[in-house]
Formats: sequence, C-alpha cells, structure tokens
Amino acid sequence: MHWTYRKFEPDDDLEQGDVLTCTDDLTRILAEVHPHFCDAKYLGFVVSTQSCDLVRRPECKARYINISVVRSLRTTLPRLLEQACQPVANGVFKKSARADARRFLERTLNQNEQASGLFYLHPDTESGIGEPAVVLLRVSVSLRAQHYGALLTARRGRLEPQFQAKYGWLLGNLFSRAASPDWGDADGGSAQMERLIAELLDADGSASGPWWLEDELVAAGLANGVQFTDRDLVQLKAELEQHRPVPPIEILSAEVLKVIQRTLSVPISSDDERRLKGRLENNGALSKLVRK
Repeated sequence: MHWTYRKFEPDDDLEQGDVLTCTDDLTRILAEVHPHFCDAKYLGFVVSTQSCDLVRRPECKARYINISVVRSLRTTLPRLLEQACQPVANGVFKKSARADARRFLERTLNQNEQASGLFYLHPDTESGIGEPAVVLLRVSVSLRAQHYGALLTARRGRLEPQFQAKYGWLLGNLFSRAASPDWGDADGGSAQMERLIAELLDADGSASGPWWLEDELVAAGLANGVQFTDRDLVQLKAELEQHRPVPPIEILSAEVLKVIQRTLSVPISSDDERRLKGRLENNGALSKLVRK
C-alpha cells in the first residue's frame, strides 16, 4: 500500500477522503440522479463530506453525501496546464513554458495546487487507483444519505490521516474562504492600489525601497567577479555599467559590415559605414530575430 493511504475495516464509517470505485450499485444510483457522472472518464470518486457528519449513530448526521470525481492525470494534463501555461493551441505549448508546467506538476504532486482545486492520488491497486490521478474538488455530486450502504460497498481506499487533513483543508480553502472586497471593488480603488504598488516597488534611491538591476547587468557582474553584498548601491551600479555587454544587434551589425567590406572590391566610406550600421541596428526585423 502506498504511504498516502491506510487500511480500514469494511464496516468502518465513511470518512472524508475515502476512495470509491464505480461499482454497479453506485453507477446505477448515479444514472438516476446525474447520468453525466456515469462516463468512463471518471475513474472513481472521493468522499468530500466531513467525517464528523458521516458517523452512524445509528444514522449519519449528513442528509446528503458529497463525492468529488477522480480523473486520469495523464489525460487531463493538457487541459489543466492551460491554467499554468499559455497554450498555442489545444494541448500545444511553447517550450519556454515547460518550466511553468513542471512547477505546476510539482505543486500538484505535493498537494499544493490550491487555485486549481486538485488533489493527487498515487496509483495503488489495493486502494482502487490504477494510474496517476487527480480529484477535481470543484466537480462533485451529492447523493442522499440513504445511499450510505452503496458508498460503503464502493469504498476501496482511505487516505492516511495527514493527507486526509490536507484534503479537507483544500476543500475548505476552495469553498469556505471568508470573502472580502478587492481594491477594484471600491470606487477609485484600482488607481489607489496602483499608486501604492508604484510607491513601494519603484523606489530606487530611497533608503528602504528595493533596487532593480537589469538582468544582463547582474549576469555580467557575476561573470566578472563583481561583489554585490554590503555595497553602496550607487557605486555598484557604476561598476556594473563598466561591464555592460554590447547589445547583440550592435555585434550583429559589426559582423555584417565586415562581410560587406570583404565582399566588395572597393572600400566603404566612413559615412556609408555609419549609415549602414544605423540602418542595421534600427531594422525591426533584425532586432526581433536577435531578441529570440
């Protein structure tokens, strides 16, 4: 048994986080109340109702029992990634977005993908999960408590207490958050927020504000052994400027001029060279290619 699951007795009360398979009885009940959930793409369900409402005394307190759907992670991944990476087309993404996709998967596997409402279930035959899967916490169906017995029969797995608690926390984070107005909801609030953000972030030169250095300057400084810690920031910027790399478009224009000089049988005048250099460096298509 995988370490995210634990054993249980067949007659134990249902608990939040119990994994259900699609038995004939459960499928028949779903066909009556919501046929959509009989689709084969749903690998199973997980109980979402709180455990305290599922204790039988001799009947449970809950009038309805909510179960959330389980889907294959592999088949739903392209659609899920659209939230983390800007797709080019359905299931097609830029290579540059792969790092964002990896971070999304890492959050999902570590049960930290709060915004998407996902809970990862690792394959475990004994628990009824045959492949990497996710619970879609926002997609659920409510069944009457009279179907308690059918849910018990469909139960195959139970989450280990820590994961059971995380499952409940993720549900609460989605559905039980205290609502408060955003700045944009207040009259003139968006403009006030933008001014405040600008005051806090765009404060170069102040004693307490953050300083923002161009990425290329930081890279050049590190490559040339510039010390960044415990430095006067004005002096640091001045030193970094000494190592500012030549813009790629200028390097390209210089190389193109060399090729032209070697190709032509007559030398290029300094004025023509200056004009050619200016045109090359101001050519939008070339600049775009260099940036790529």
